[in-house]
Amino acid sequence: MQTPLFFSLLFFVAFIVYLIFGIYTFQTNSNGKLNRIFFAICLSLCFWSLGFSIATSAQTWEICFIWRRISAVGWGTIYSLLLHFFLVLTTNRCSRKPRAYCALIYLPAVVSVYAFGVSRAISIGQYNFIQASYGWVNIATQNALTTFFHVYYIVYILACLILILRWKRRHSNDLSIGKQANLFLTSLVAAFLLGSLTDIFLTSLTKSPLPQMAPLFTLLPVGAICYAMKYYKLMEKPPQEESDLLLPKETLLKMQNYIGFAFLIGGLASILSYYFPHLINDQESLRSMMLGGAIISFTGMVVLFTQLLNNIKIKQSIVLITMLCSIPIITMQFADYASITVWAFPLILMMASLVFNTRKQLVLITTVSVATQVLVWIRAPKGAVYIDEFDYILRIGIFLIALMVGSFVNKSYISRIKENILQTNFQKLVSKVSADFININQMNMDKKFADLLDRVGQFFLVDRTYIFLINHDQNTMTYAYEWCSQGVSSEAGLIQNVPLDVFPWWMSELSTNKLIHVEDIDDLPDAASNEKDTLSKQGVKSVMVVPIEQDGIMLGFIGLDAVASKKTRSSHHVELLRVLSHLIADGLLRIESEKTIEYMAYYDHLTGLPNRTLFSDRLSQAIHLAKRTERFIGVMFLDLDGFKMVNDTMGHNGGDALLKEISQGLTSRLRKTDTVARFGGDEFLILANNLNDENDIIKIADIIMELFKNPFYVNEQEFYVTASAGVAIYPFDGKDTETLIKNADIAMYIAKGRGKTQYVMCTNDMKEDVKRNIKLSNQLYRVQERNELILYYQPQVKLRTGKIVGLEALLRWKHPELGMIPPSVFIPLAEMNGTINSIGEWVLQTAIHQNKIWQDKGFPAVRVAVNLSAVQFNNPGFVENVKSILDKSKLEPKYLELEITESVAAKESSHIIEALNQFKEVGVFISIDDFGTEYSTLNRLKTLPIDRIKIDMQFIQGIEGSEKDQAITKVIINLAQSLDLEVIAEGVETAPQLEFLSQKMCDDVQGYFCYKPMPAEDIENLFRSQALDEKPNE
Repeated sequence: MQTPLFFSLLFFVAFIVYLIFGIYTFQTNSNGKLNRIFFAICLSLCFWSLGFSIATSAQTWEICFIWRRISAVGWGTIYSLLLHFFLVLTTNRCSRKPRAYCALIYLPAVVSVYAFGVSRAISIGQYNFIQASYGWVNIATQNALTTFFHVYYIVYILACLILILRWKRRHSNDLSIGKQANLFLTSLVAAFLLGSLTDIFLTSLTKSPLPQMAPLFTLLPVGAICYAMKYYKLMEKPPQEESDLLLPKETLLKMQNYIGFAFLIGGLASILSYYFPHLINDQESLRSMMLGGAIISFTGMVVLFTQLLNNIKIKQSIVLITMLCSIPIITMQFADYASITVWAFPLILMMASLVFNTRKQLVLITTVSVATQVLVWIRAPKGAVYIDEFDYILRIGIFLIALMVGSFVNKSYISRIKENILQTNFQKLVSKVSADFININQMNMDKKFADLLDRVGQFFLVDRTYIFLINHDQNTMTYAYEWCSQGVSSEAGLIQNVPLDVFPWWMSELSTNKLIHVEDIDDLPDAASNEKDTLSKQGVKSVMVVPIEQDGIMLGFIGLDAVASKKTRSSHHVELLRVLSHLIADGLLRIESEKTIEYMAYYDHLTGLPNRTLFSDRLSQAIHLAKRTERFIGVMFLDLDGFKMVNDTMGHNGGDALLKEISQGLTSRLRKTDTVARFGGDEFLILANNLNDENDIIKIADIIMELFKNPFYVNEQEFYVTASAGVAIYPFDGKDTETLIKNADIAMYIAKGRGKTQYVMCTNDMKEDVKRNIKLSNQLYRVQERNELILYYQPQVKLRTGKIVGLEALLRWKHPELGMIPPSVFIPLAEMNGTINSIGEWVLQTAIHQNKIWQDKGFPAVRVAVNLSAVQFNNPGFVENVKSILDKSKLEPKYLELEITESVAAKESSHIIEALNQFKEVGVFISIDDFGTEYSTLNRLKTLPIDRIKIDMQFIQGIEGSEKDQAITKVIINLAQSLDLEVIAEGVETAPQLEFLSQKMCDDVQGYFCYKPMPAEDIENLFRSQALDEKPNE
């Protein structure tokens, strides 16, 4: 082969490479801006290399000049296109700026193309061709345009390098961008230096100059970009929609691209005959081959560019029509020169038609092929065939094309089969994991996760699989679960509660990219130094990790480690691992829900303390242990005093804050083996186990009560809160959970009754009292039914006259077993169990009815006083019930006296005041009982609708021995008189007491010195005897 033809062949091969690269990139993503610019770059290089290919071995100077001007379209625009490409890649600037701004970078290209290519008048002075031994070579003329071009390409290349360096610096943490930047820098610098060497220096400094080789060296940056496309997802192909073919749409497009490239390469191979003239018999054969090559190349271009259409049916139809038309055209074109070979061409198309899901394509191709052969048969039924070098080359070409198409079909089917097997196995894995995780709980979670990791490791063929769990409260992560293949060391238990900021790069990648996929840990960036050290110590060579997320919150991550050798994983494997991570997230969520439910069932949501249920369970376990060890258990029931004041002052939020602070204080004062629980409201239960004797629980109780000696601070406000507590000891105060808590509660109420701010140990007497009270409380429900209630009446005497002016109705319970029970014993029980309302109503009905009977019998009309309980005022129909009783009995309201205790009168309850006012309006007489024992303000007495004050008996009975009691009694009498109220003294039992009251002008008296309480029959007798005593005076 002649040397010029050799260089022309090199340039033509470069032209083919650029054409294939450009079409492939454009096919990958025709809508991508980078793809379009790169296609323009390849097209520019096609002009450059094809022009050089023909010009180098041109027959005449004129032909060389024409094709060098055509090549100027390429080398004049390539540098602007490269700068545009790297601008978009590294800054995306031309995507945001107006087109006029970006068009400025093409201004030097326009000048160069016009001066060196379009304008013959200007370009003819820019070329100085000489025909050397290597072909036509241009010795550049030194003028302004040449200098302009040199400055243009040097400045633009340097600008490209600067853009890439800045891109690399901006993304220093991105390993992929760093590698791409190094690749682009190296290839650009190499192409720039080598191109400058051959195109500028060697053409002018050597005696036998070489052709300008820049089109060949430009393969370096173009190849670097294509390498980045394949390995770094540069200009990545967008997701493809599903098709209805046997193979996915993506595979079908590849098949059609293979056919198009096969036609294109086959046509270009025919054109190559131009560079091997010694292999062609005559000029007619050369023209036929050139024409045939052009037809085949055009067919390939049509197939390739048809892929840009969006309509799949139109696209497939055009490809099929092109394939069908190519059969007769190519067969007839080569029938005279290669009929013994060209008949095999349709077999390639038949093979390609196998990928369709119908036989229409295969039938049509076969029909057209047979018809074409029949046409050739008719046209030239017989003939001698001369087989030359071209026939063998064509046969070899057909074999190679058939091999390429067949290999792709085979690869596609094998890949599809493998993918189906992978999907089937993965579906089995997912089904097993889903079935296992249906009943996952805290008891079996370790085994479930171990089985999962075992299956994952076997499926992905890795050396180690693991799950990290993240604790967001503490910002830590823990190596929770692991599976290792045989021979791989375990890392379980070595990484516990590690702060998240120890591995910042790792956590950042999982949060932002949702993936860590490192095929070689040596390629980890500098920012991942901690991660790299840890993985190196574990012997990891490759790693893939995806986060385990639920509602945008990272619960942890699952990882696959390759230890024995490096592993490369596809995006398909990543998606499969993500599916598994979702299953794990569901399992973790189910476990977390179980923990939440368990927490809600066994813990107080406000304080975080165990609740009554959990306390009872722990107490039960402690009792079982104490039975074996013969040790003691202390149960302390603690109730806060005055907690309502905090709620009223600070609101419920303030009360909640106080409860939390007290909870922390109680917990801090107990041993780790003890338990403090919130019983409810402002009540707490404390379990002290493993005690030697009673003194141990006393010490613990003393420590606990010290907590309330200091103030508590809520919202920067100081509060003093005290507590009352009761203590029960196992086994003395109970041998089961319920009894111990009940007896501790009993002791606590005794402590409150003794003045609060103290604790009381449970005793047998307390327990007996409680048993008696429970029995009495239950029997109170049937006392009226059994007629066990009776009323006694104690007369009230006017001191001035000595006559009976009133009676106080006193309730008694005549118990069939215990005898007469005083009201001080059973009234509190009735108030607690609610029977006070029915009992109180019975007392009112009986007393009013009895008074009416006495009046109807002609006895003196006197008032009957009935004591009221505070609980009765809570009944909204209480006032109306009293009115109804009065109406039915026909007793005038002025003969009914209602007594309320001073404690009830001191309450500022609006409903009590309203009820008293209603009674007053009716005409009922109202008095305050036990006056002086509680705290009543003068203003309170002034506003209450009362008629009389009853001095408590404790002051009356102390008159004889205490000057203070005398003074208090005197003050009360004077106070009543000042307020225009009547005053009565109860509990008068001696003559000196009566004398003192008489001297101090007390209105009325009541007591055993005058009359003791007596039943209604005795009162009638008293009235009769009093009436007899008065008759002689009449």
